[in-house]
Amino acid sequence: MNVNDVLSPAPSQDGLDREWKNAKKELLGLENYHINWDGEGADPVSPELIRTTSALYESMRDLGYPAPCTVYPTPGGTVMFEVHFENGDVISVNVRQTDRAEVVSSCSGKKPEFEVVQLPLSTKAAFSRRCPLSESSPIEEAAALVNDV
Repeated sequence: MNVNDVLSPAPSQDGLDREWKNAKKELLGLENYHINWDGEGADPVSPELIRTTSALYESMRDLGYPAPCTVYPTPGGTVMFEVHFENGDVISVNVRQTDRAEVVSSCSGKKPEFEVVQLPLSTKAAFSRRCPLSESSPIEEAAALVNDV
């Protein structure tokens, strides 16, 4: 199964580009969160972590996957984002460090899976059990591309 099987009807290229631009704008907006942004001592997201997440976004976009529908900082200074697929599958990613992310996949008919992965990924093994959206997952494919840059 490939991404085109999942995304039916497929949004227009212009629609996808607009969604990705909005997602990138939201991600870059995380730079505006400073120390104690939540009033309870929250850490800001570092510029390096925003760059790491941005590179992952760019790779996923280039592979034709839907844009993250949500992105937000956590009180620990990490970046969370979710990708929702038209078939109801969801991948949630918490980019914790420039070299580590936590991923939860909630796929139709499967129990949600949690995994800590090293970034950038040099192989496709880390996400081999992800949602069957293609032969490998979008996060895995995107992270492998980031590693090749």
